[in-house]
Amino acid sequence: MSASLGPNLIEDGLILSLDSADKNSYSGSGTSWVDTSNNANTFTLVGSPTYSNSTFTFNGSTQYASISTASGFFNSSGNSFYADVGYAWTISIWFKFPISPTTIRNSTINGGNCSYSMIGNAGGIGGAETLSLFVSGGDATTSAGGLAPYYCVVGVRGSKTQLSVGSVNTNTWNNVVVTWNGSAGRGYFNNVDKGALNIGANGIQISGYTVAATAGGASSHVFEGNLSNVLVYNRALTATEVLQNYNAAKTRFGL
Repeated sequence: MSASLGPNLIEDGLILSLDSADKNSYSGSGTSWVDTSNNANTFTLVGSPTYSNSTFTFNGSTQYASISTASGFFNSSGNSFYADVGYAWTISIWFKFPISPTTIRNSTINGGNCSYSMIGNAGGIGGAETLSLFVSGGDATTSAGGLAPYYCVVGVRGSKTQLSVGSVNTNTWNNVVVTWNGSAGRGYFNNVDKGALNIGANGIQISGYTVAATAGGASSHVFEGNLSNVLVYNRALTATEVLQNYNAAKTRFGL
């Protein structure tokens, strides 16, 4: 269990726990971000992200975390995040996005790929991802386009769903949760149930997982801002369980 989130964290089905505030997960130095769920899925920090006040700050260009050898459910070659029959999972991330990102992305500079990915599996976010959870510029009807405002969006098998009602609260901690129960997905933003997810038709892809980028690493939509806590479960949490985890962490994140 992630000690820094307290005794109320849901443990049933927890198969990845990366917590920058837990000394068992990150010692305060080095490149290993240790999985404390006892599944040995430790990530490697690339590019030396800044560590301060028990959180990581990623620069949006060269810093992310990746895993090359995974075990059990979280095996990259097993495509555990695939949204199809026979798979079930939940992912939860706490993030803080800057008011004015320095790594500017807009439709002119990036050809519409205005995205800052918090976690990715397989291809990019433009229609080929198995899973990508990201902050992206645009308006209330699109996931890419203008520089600002920025929205929280999830892409699953090539289709995208906007999760934040309005633009992401910048310079403030946010929590996003995505679940898949074997036949349907749901998204939660700051404990608000955002309903069903759009699920595309792209086939399964074999590639690794990356935190603070898509699986392409430094070349793929690297996140700018703060990430602190990443949880993955091998089942779909209920709305009640999502609330329990949110309440276990919100005080720590000033909410």
